[in-house]
Amino acid sequence: MRPDDPGPRHGDPPGHGAAGPATAHFAPEATRSAFLDFFQCEYDGVIAFLMKYGAISQDAEDAAQDAFVDAWTLTMQPGAWEKVSQPRGWIRKVALRKYHRPAGRRKQVRGFPVPDLPGFHTPGSRYGPPAAGSIDHGELTVQTEFVRSILRDVAPDIRAVLVFHMDGFSSAEIAYHLHITDQQVRDLIKKGRRTLRAGLVALRDSDGRRAR
Repeated sequence: MRPDDPGPRHGDPPGHGAAGPATAHFAPEATRSAFLDFFQCEYDGVIAFLMKYGAISQDAEDAAQDAFVDAWTLTMQPGAWEKVSQPRGWIRKVALRKYHRPAGRRKQVRGFPVPDLPGFHTPGSRYGPPAAGSIDHGELTVQTEFVRSILRDVAPDIRAVLVFHMDGFSSAEIAYHLHITDQQVRDLIKKGRRTLRAGLVALRDSDGRRAR
């Protein structure tokens, strides 16, 4: 698995990849409405996914926004968004890829073919913070810091499988999005669970020593 690979992947719709979207069109109203519902439902979840993986809040927001910008441009290519297989997993895969870009390529200004996607703020944009921002990132940091602290030194493939698993994806779905086999997913989940159990034991022992 290469989460930093910017090129097209199996299951990605036509026009997606390093070359960027094809010529943009206005999204049909039904497609636009469905996508905005998807955005509202998933934006905070994608940020949480990246933070569990190990991203700090700002980097998670940057990667999530860039992933949704890519998704939005697909709605302006006739039929492209409809061809996205399993969009909940797809958007997380894209966001993970964005997060793994070299640091110098993050936070770069990106153009919108049609600047009417609500909830994004880019330099010069008239839009404010993400409309789906119901998540308390301070609380999220508290909730995920334990997992992040344990998984910080774990191989990226184990981390990726675990955070997909924590978000409720099946082994088959994880295998599809990460381009590995079901057996590899199950093996990586087992390794990750052993790591988490060891971390829990260490935390319990540490708390016990402090309580004395």
